[in-house]
Amino acid sequence: MKILIIILVLQITFTCAFSCTCVPRTPLQKLCESSIILSGRIGKSRVDGLTKYYDINIDEVYKTPTNFTSKSAIVTTPKSSAACGINLRKGTRYLISGQKSALNTISTTICEYVSNLDSLDEARKSAILHLLKLQ
Repeated sequence: MKILIIILVLQITFTCAFSCTCVPRTPLQKLCESSIILSGRIGKSRVDGLTKYYDINIDEVYKTPTNFTSKSAIVTTPKSSAACGINLRKGTRYLISGQKSALNTISTTICEYVSNLDSLDEARKSAILHLLKLQ
């Protein structure tokens, strides 16, 4: 019985120990350290294994490591919030920062800068988008 309790306590401890942890950074640091920043509207989504895939129709690309001219892309994120995955809503316009991981594919997590542009007031949205255009 004691062994069962010890195993249970260890299982709970290790499960909690492997939750999402991000290095503390300001929004500006998150944007500066990203390899790609874009805005767009989320389309279809799907899950395959431990990864979520979101189609995004791109409005504008603010930062890119290469000449990224596509009008659509795929945003990937871990399926689980414990692995720092994010949930994006279909039809919603987002500003997304992350790492360009493959052709037309952007990888992001909760540790990156992701903002729902549809829910921001106009002053804040204008300030963020203006700052991005200055980069």
